[in-house]
Amino acid sequence: FRILSLTTFYSLAIYMCLLGLWFSQAMDILTSQPSFDYLVNRLSVITYFLLVFSLPFTIWRETRGFVIYMNNWRQFELQFSQTTNRTLKLNVRKRSVILLVFSITFSFILETTYIILKRNFNVSRWLNNIYQTTLRYLLGSLFYLLCFAQVRAAISVLRYFKLILVEYRVLWLRLSRLTQQVGTCFCYTFGFYILYLFLNLTLCLYLSCAYTRKIKDIIINTETSFTSVLLLYVMCDAGHAVNAQVTGAFQEELLNMRNEPGHPDLIKEVRTCLYYMIFLQKINLITNLIHLKKSIFFQLTSALVTYLIVLLQFQFQ
Repeated sequence: FRILSLTTFYSLAIYMCLLGLWFSQAMDILTSQPSFDYLVNRLSVITYFLLVFSLPFTIWRETRGFVIYMNNWRQFELQFSQTTNRTLKLNVRKRSVILLVFSITFSFILETTYIILKRNFNVSRWLNNIYQTTLRYLLGSLFYLLCFAQVRAAISVLRYFKLILVEYRVLWLRLSRLTQQVGTCFCYTFGFYILYLFLNLTLCLYLSCAYTRKIKDIIINTETSFTSVLLLYVMCDAGHAVNAQVTGAFQEELLNMRNEPGHPDLIKEVRTCLYYMIFLQKINLITNLIHLKKSIFFQLTSALVTYLIVLLQFQFQ
C-alpha cells in the first residue's frame, strides 16, 4: 500500500464525487418542506449514503488489519497442509463470484426500475445509487464469506482431529485467533454496518407504515427493509455458525474422546485442549462489544419494534 499511487488517487476521486452528490442532495432535502413525515422520508435517503461517507473511517482505516488477517490466514493454510499433507479446500471462490454477480445485477435492476418509475432520469444519481446498493450488499457478503471460510476450515480440521492431537491443537488455536481477528481487524467496518442496517430498517418500516403513498416509494422502502432484515440475519447466523463450529463441535469431539478408554498421555492432552477451548469459548466477531449470535437478531427486532412505536406516536398526534 502506497499513499502516492494510482489506486489511492482513484479511490479519493470516486469518494469525493460521491460525497459531492450526497452533499448537494442533502442540502436540497434539508432546505425543503419542514413537516415531520417529509423529514423522516428525506432522512432515510440521507442515511442511505452514510455507508460511503464512512469509508475513510471504516474500510480505509482497517485496510492494514485486513492485510494482516489475510497473511495469518495464509500461514494457517500452510500449517494445515504441512500437518495433514492435504490442501485446505474451502470452495469460497464460486460463492464469491455468485454473490458478486448477484449484487451488481440486482442493484442495476432495482435502481433502473426506481428511476423509470420516478420519471426523472439523472445519470450521476443513477450510477451513485447503483454503487451505494452494490456496496451495501457486498459488505454483508464479505462478512458471510469470512465466516463461511472459517466454518469450512473448522470442519476440515475436525475431520483429522484424532490423528495427532498436539499438532491439531495448534491448528485450532490458529483458527480461533483468526476468528477473533475478524472482530478486531474489522471492528469499525462491521460494527458501523450493523448500525447502518438497523437505522435504515427502522426508517423504511416507519415510512412503509405511515407515509408511503407512491409506488416508487413502496418499492424502494420494501426492498431496503427486506434486504436489511436479510443481511442482519445472515450476519448473525454466520457469526453463530462460526462460534458453534469452532468451539462447540471441537468440544463435543474432545468430550467423546475423553470418555473413551485410552492412554493417560492422550487423556491429559484432551483435557489440555478442553481447557484452551473453554478459556476461549466466547468468540467476539465485533471486537469485545458484541458476541455476535442469533439472539442478537431478536434483540435488534425487539428494539426495532420499540422505536417504531415511538415514531408512530408522532404520526397520530
